Amino acid sequence: MTELEFKNIELYKEQYLFEHERRIFYDRLIQYPTTLLVIFIGASLYSFNKYFPNGINEFCWKSDWLFICVFGLFGITTIITIWFLGIMFHGFTRSYQYLPLSGDLKKHELGLYKYYYKYSEKNKYKEKREDAKNKTCEKFIENLKKYYITITEVNQKINDKRADSYYLTRTFLFVNLILLIVLGVIGYLK
Repeated sequence: MTELEFKNIELYKEQYLFEHERRIFYDRLIQYPTTLLVIFIGASLYSFNKYFPNGINEFCWKSDWLFICVFGLFGITTIITIWFLGIMFHGFTRSYQYLPLSGDLKKHELGLYKYYYKYSEKNKYKEKREDAKNKTCEKFIENLKKYYITITEVNQKINDKRADSYYLTRTFLFVNLILLIVLGVIGYLK
């Protein structure tokens, strides 16, 4: 194998490992938005109880209607946030792919060697072995490169979808924060 071919496969290997690091990165991100959601939901319920200490009997002011509308909008955006957070974390279709087991790769390599040794056009024992070894290495590297390309592409698509969902989760968390501030201001002004 030439140095250029080695660098070529290293590029695909690095990309494969990078996508697995991205998977771990997104798996660890669940704590931040979940904590914020719990705080936001608790604060909104506290605000609701402070605004209506005796429950909702009747609406007296326009601010009561405004408070209920903003509270309902907050509830809807919270559900949307939880939905995108669920997609980011679980993905529902998240199915990462990995290289075959080491034992399977070794069996494949051995099978290639046996095949190339058996069908070698060389006549001498040492020449047949050397020919089979070279062809096995070439074919194995070619197959490994195909594995890296195919598997990395699948993993990259999954991670890209998770990145999009995380972006939307953060966006809706910000919307939730704004609505929570509006609830607090309405409650304070009452």
